[in-house]
Amino acid sequence: MNETQQLLARNFLEAHPEDAVRIVEELSPAEAAGLLEGASGEIAAAVLSRMALPQALACLQAMSHQAIGAVLESLDLETLAALLRRLAPEARQGLWNNLDPERAKAVGILLEYPKDTVGAVMDPLVLSLPDDITIEQVMARIRRSLRQLYHYFYVIDRDRAVAGVLDLRELMLAPAGSLVRDVMHPDVITVSTQASLASVREHPGWQELDALPVVNDRNQLVGALRHRLIRQIDQRSGGSPNPQQGLETLIALGELYWAGLCGILGGSVPAPPGGEPRPKREGDENVS
Repeated sequence: MNETQQLLARNFLEAHPEDAVRIVEELSPAEAAGLLEGASGEIAAAVLSRMALPQALACLQAMSHQAIGAVLESLDLETLAALLRRLAPEARQGLWNNLDPERAKAVGILLEYPKDTVGAVMDPLVLSLPDDITIEQVMARIRRSLRQLYHYFYVIDRDRAVAGVLDLRELMLAPAGSLVRDVMHPDVITVSTQASLASVREHPGWQELDALPVVNDRNQLVGALRHRLIRQIDQRSGGSPNPQQGLETLIALGELYWAGLCGILGGSVPAPPGGEPRPKREGDENVS
């Protein structure tokens, strides 16, 4: 690809990462790596996390050392663990050396469980709250742990056993001096680390919740299972029909994106280097 084509393709990639995934999978590892290296670490990670694992791994291994570091910091832990699980020990260590200590520890926990179990795909960095602290103390803890903030807060006793659950709205409305145990919901649906992924796909808890706390055999909280992750795993394993294939398709989509952008902004967007924007066509206004 020349410079103009690369710009158009990357514009489309950053605007529509989900649509671009199946096309990127059809490229050679070197072509895919070159394309993703031109995007931010977050965008590259978003694409890789939706790719079939063999293609994602080949693409990751073809990236430069500098690009790999940015992508590994942005990849979700489940995808990162799944990729590392497929590598030989020496190759795994090479990627492992690019992880910060906190992420390395979290991924290490996931790798301890068999690959088809809940423990292998849970989020081990879930924020938990002791049941004997005040709401005021909770707010201070949350400010120190914003990266782990989610809709729910799982409450544990001093043996780390699950004692209850509290959502963010309830937490914000609770009196500052109240104890967590006084405002939490004591009835909690949990899943075991050893449960198979097949057994939790139709779990009745998904009818009301988008995350379930994960416990070990002593009912101790060790993580959370996100429903969106189960859906992503199903989509990845189920596959989908191939679209038009190849680099030319991605370039064409990038050109369409650029033309639509010009139309939305009334033609005020300058043309990419080396060419003029294509005339607005019927349907361009639907591209965003």
